[in-house]
Amino acid sequence: MPINWDRDESNYKTPSAANRPVESPKSLKDVMDQLNAISLEDSDTQTRKETRTVDVGMAKLHAVLNKSKLSGKVYLKTAELRADDARQSIVKAWEIVKQAREAAAHAENNKKQDVNIFPFLALPTELRLLIYQELLVSDNRLLLARRGPRKVAKEAQRGLHTSIMRTCKKCADEGAIVLYGNNLFDFEEIRHRPFFSRTVSSLIGPKNASLIRFVIAEYPASYEELSRGPGEGSEERPKHWDEKPRYHALSLEYMTEFFQNFSVDLDQLRLLAISIVPFGHDDASMKVLRAQAPGLGDSQEAKEMWVQSKNEVLLDLIDGICAREERMKRTNFANIMTKLPFEWTPSFDGRHWIEYERRDPIERKGKGRAESLHTVPSTVFDDEKEDTDTVQESLPVELFWSYGGLVKGSET
Repeated sequence: MPINWDRDESNYKTPSAANRPVESPKSLKDVMDQLNAISLEDSDTQTRKETRTVDVGMAKLHAVLNKSKLSGKVYLKTAELRADDARQSIVKAWEIVKQAREAAAHAENNKKQDVNIFPFLALPTELRLLIYQELLVSDNRLLLARRGPRKVAKEAQRGLHTSIMRTCKKCADEGAIVLYGNNLFDFEEIRHRPFFSRTVSSLIGPKNASLIRFVIAEYPASYEELSRGPGEGSEERPKHWDEKPRYHALSLEYMTEFFQNFSVDLDQLRLLAISIVPFGHDDASMKVLRAQAPGLGDSQEAKEMWVQSKNEVLLDLIDGICAREERMKRTNFANIMTKLPFEWTPSFDGRHWIEYERRDPIERKGKGRAESLHTVPSTVFDDEKEDTDTVQESLPVELFWSYGGLVKGSET
């Protein structure tokens, strides 16, 4: 292989494999020798590059380590300053919170001193009951809704302010006696309504339902006719007349069962008045007409004459009910009005009424020891026994459950 010699020996260079003139190979062995020579030169070059890279990296690492040693004190000082600032900020924050709490407590104390809270529970029991009477007793009947909203005659009615019962348990217990015991509840038709009764009982609860004392209801005269079996009240009965009627006669047994579904005991009521719906004012009247006078056809005039004739003897039907049931008596609304805790005129004035006469406590059977129904339950006023005794001595027994009489007396 020829070698190039420069004038200066220091500039001696061995030609690289890339710049080295390539001789024509004479044989396969020459080719292999040339390839091995090129491979060795490339390997030496790569080794030198890697060595140089490692040296550069170590130099950089050494510089970083030297820099950290030199600037470590500066970094530590900065961290200490920042920690001190954080501690001071926390102290200032707690001072602000403390000042805010002290200001709130001071404002609350001033508020308690400035506001004049009326000591309602410190009032005598009879005065609290009069306040409950004013807030929780309406001047009209309370109609129990069923099957959603219904179209009824709109009547002016004073609102009930039941929020006082949510102030404390004592006000809730005392208010419930007045709310349920002095309002007039209208149960509408006396007939079998299991779903309706369960709904009402679940809404107000059996305890509150047992406090109800004034109840009115209505009973269509046509129900009494339809409750009779075949052969009663008419010489001929059509074949479609029910062998087991769906309509019940107005009996004490049926009324007891009806009101027990609402957790209401007849003998605990101070008033149970039933208005008799005349013939022609309900759908059941048409069933009676088809059964007793099927030959009238579609003549409206004939139907009206039939209804009029039935209503003319309506008193006989009512007297028959009262004769059959010993504790029912026929009355008028004027007598019922004297027993209500407020003045009320119904929109269906002019009807005939039946009133239930409750049994005296000593006449009840299976009730255990007889208890007076005209005294407030002792559990309500246990913490004010002295006040309760004063009320029982100062108020008439009848007015203790019905404060409406006392209100009327004060107004007159």
